Amino acid sequence: MGQLNVSWTKGDGAEKTMVRRKIGEYPSSPSDGTQAYFDTGNNFNDIGLLPNTIYYYRAWSYKSGAPNEGYSDEYTGDWALTTGGGADVDVSWTKGSGAEKTMVRRKTGSYPASPTDGDEAYFDTGNSFIETLGYGTTYYYRAWSYKSGAPGDGYSDEYAQDTVTTPAAPTAYYTMVGLPTSWIWDRLPYGGTEKCPVGSETSWVWKAPTSGGPEKTIQGAPTSFSWGSE
Repeated sequence: MGQLNVSWTKGDGAEKTMVRRKIGEYPSSPSDGTQAYFDTGNNFNDIGLLPNTIYYYRAWSYKSGAPNEGYSDEYTGDWALTTGGGADVDVSWTKGSGAEKTMVRRKTGSYPASPTDGDEAYFDTGNSFIETLGYGTTYYYRAWSYKSGAPGDGYSDEYAQDTVTTPAAPTAYYTMVGLPTSWIWDRLPYGGTEKCPVGSETSWVWKAPTSGGPEKTIQGAPTSFSWGSE
């Protein structure tokens, strides 16, 4: 599955922000589409999304109490964001004693040598995160505790480490297979010769897709699908 990081500038006087998302078009109101976020912050990580899919987000400010209780008339921002193709990696740990934050670094081929080596995967006050990475790769994680102020300011000398190997890339996807008047929902191999809908939501034909091409096909399940790259 995919994930997206969404951030914005809070509306003037807003207590919370309602962020809604849809596939295919922007949400039209604070109740349209799927609720992705409703809280006091200004960013979140939206996880469990379909890979290679464009998601349309729209945000409204919210204020309780008089005057002007409720949602803003105008939305405060909108974004069209595309998920990548890859595998979700769930990383969790036990925070170090006295730690304010944890710095988690990631590399391929070897462990990060220090809190500045490799790629920053996480630096915050929690003890878990999920990220989407490439298929069929072994990732090396190392984590250091962080504390500000005396005594013991900075990163810990000790660290925790682990490796994660993501699964191989999928070789098939679920779609409508057969004919326009007689089809089943089945796994279609990438590069297969069977026919399925190819194109977009508003303009498609029934044909065999081109493996690795730019065309899009219906992918997912009968009750939850998107137009993804075949």
